[in-house]
Order: sequence, then C-alpha cells, then structure tokens
Amino acid sequence: MPTTWNCSARSSAPRTAPSSSNSGLACARLESGDHLDRWLVEGYWYLSDFVPAHTSHPNFPRPESAEYYQAATQRLWDLQNWFVTGRFPYLDSYQWPDL
Repeated sequence: MPTTWNCSARSSAPRTAPSSSNSGLACARLESGDHLDRWLVEGYWYLSDFVPAHTSHPNFPRPESAEYYQAATQRLWDLQNWFVTGRFPYLDSYQWPDL
C-alpha cells in the first residue's frame, strides 16, 4: 500500500486551473480528497525547489524577461501550496494571469 499524505483541511469549493498550463488541474482534482500519495507530494515539493534554483543559474538560457521567470516561480510556489495543503491560496474570485 502506498504511503499517503493526510491533507485534512480541504475546501469543497471548485477552483479553476491556471489558464496557461494544466499544472493546476491536479490541485483542483485532488483538493477535496483527504490523502495524497507521498511520491506525488515529494515530487512536487522537489520540483518547486529545484526549478527556481536551476533557472537562477547564471548559465541558464533566458529567452523571456526576468519578470516572466519571477511570475513562473511564484506560480509554482502557489501551486505547491495548493497541492500540499488543499487550500487555494487566493480568494474564490481570483483568476490566474497568463504567463
């Protein structure tokens, strides 16, 4: 049996995923559940730390503006928060901006 992560304080209100990616779909689908497989939580936690560190390396190619990478990192952290806690980090009326 896979190890699960207990995420008990879940909201029942449906959320919309970020419009520029499908990454929020997992958060929205799993938001009402009480358990997440540990491998999912650990994997997402790892990525939310690895990606900002990797993309901040001086030799990382940056075809987009610095603001794009800052916004993308913030989006990743917001999704991490939502995924792990089960609570949408914004008001119900919040609309994810396009990146």
